[in-house]
Amino acid sequence: MKRSIVALTFLLILGTTAILMDRLALAQGARTSLAGQIKAVLDRDEYRLASWGIAVADASTGEMIYQLNPDQLFVPGSVTKLFSGAAALVAFGADHRFITPIYRRGELTADGTLHGDLILRAVGDPDLSGRTNQRGGLDFTNHDHTYADYYLSQGSSAELTRTDPLGGIDNLARQVAQAGIRRVRDLLIDEGHFQRHESGGSPPFKVSPVVVNDHLIDITIAPAGKAGDPARIEFRPSTSYIGFDTAVTTVGPGEGTIVTVNRSGPRRFRISGRIAIDKAPTVRAVEVDDPAEFARAVLIERLKHHGIEVEKSIDAIPSSTSLPGADDYAKLPIVARQTSARFAESLRVILKVSHNNHAHMLPMLIGAARGARSHLGGMRAQGEILRGLGLDTASFALGDGEGGDQGDQISPRATLQLLRLMAARPDGAVFRDALPVLGVDGTLAEAVPATSPARGQVQAKTGTYVVGDPLNSRLLLRAKGLGGYVSAASGRQLVIAIFLNNVPLKSPAETNRHGATLGELAAIIQQSL
Repeated sequence: MKRSIVALTFLLILGTTAILMDRLALAQGARTSLAGQIKAVLDRDEYRLASWGIAVADASTGEMIYQLNPDQLFVPGSVTKLFSGAAALVAFGADHRFITPIYRRGELTADGTLHGDLILRAVGDPDLSGRTNQRGGLDFTNHDHTYADYYLSQGSSAELTRTDPLGGIDNLARQVAQAGIRRVRDLLIDEGHFQRHESGGSPPFKVSPVVVNDHLIDITIAPAGKAGDPARIEFRPSTSYIGFDTAVTTVGPGEGTIVTVNRSGPRRFRISGRIAIDKAPTVRAVEVDDPAEFARAVLIERLKHHGIEVEKSIDAIPSSTSLPGADDYAKLPIVARQTSARFAESLRVILKVSHNNHAHMLPMLIGAARGARSHLGGMRAQGEILRGLGLDTASFALGDGEGGDQGDQISPRATLQLLRLMAARPDGAVFRDALPVLGVDGTLAEAVPATSPARGQVQAKTGTYVVGDPLNSRLLLRAKGLGGYVSAASGRQLVIAIFLNNVPLKSPAETNRHGATLGELAAIIQQSL
């Protein structure tokens, strides 16, 4: 009997060992297959001058499954937004809301006359007016209007959200009217929350704590009903702050569309060219000269719409010396407030569409909350948060929040470390859900075919950085990147980081092809593990 038990035990151990060996062999086979598939992509002739960094790990254990130059530093492009977005989410929380007040200074008489000024105190709400939908969330399109010129060079067009670009501004003006105010001396904009800065990414370049429609006037150009007629041109928002001269003609089908928008003077632009009658409407955008002046102008116009007269004109820009001191606001009544959507919504817009201007604001907002109003102070504050999160910040370098600084350098391993640290947090799902989804939305909407089995299984931040190569009269793809989460075909949860640096380009449109290559690699990883 004892011999039978011993024999049975031996057989069970042998069987269990065989199963484990089979599973190990299958895992090893999957890794070998994965390595071979990745190598086939990287060995393509178009990448013979390029540098690659790839890391794939188990999201729970951190076990490295595949790696190629995991500790080498690469130019990340907008993968940088993972770091600034994570820091901001930690700093503010998903439910944080920006509250932008309007104060009144001076005596308000019974007839509604304010013998003084209204003062909007900007607090850095990146979506003060422009994207808010009827549900109180923020809308985005896969081709954001901030990239209007870039998308035209790609052979496609930016898309506008179906929201009111002045919705928040109108809400403030309505509340002022409800407060019984009918006439004021002036309207002032206090943008002292942090110091103005310049973004290094795509337009809009001006970074300010007051943001109306991303500092942009959107221009939609559509062909008329017949060739020879002037094109139909619409401006959003419509305001007297910006002037346009238009000379765009409708031409016959197939004659080609060429539209240029050039600055012709302060607050004035000229739109010229032609648009084919069979061409879909195309969207362009121009950046306003001054964010605070723009906000002041459109708010004055909305106040007028609600029956409130502002004695000073749009052109009579007040001096910043006329603003109250920081300690004086506590003594002034608030007559209007604009409350933003949850910060989770703002983060979603930033990461889904790769919003450079808003991402540049993130470290500055973090710094301002800690009393540091400069860009440098904001970056240092962001570093403190990332180190507190457990990230080894000494292993990489960042110069801004959006990935437009020439000194940005990140390794695949550091990217995986960040992704795993965020996944372990209570708000990890908020962070993950804010990322573009492969083949579904944001900057990954077109990275794989609609039939790809990996569609919907990868949530990751993309990155692109293109520089000029005057010596060879071409462009250089300095960076393509991808970092995020993968739900593998086996059900295993993974974190991935893929960096591609230094690929010569014949045209800007080629960046799409290399972005598709990163999507292809992500799909290979998702299907192989």
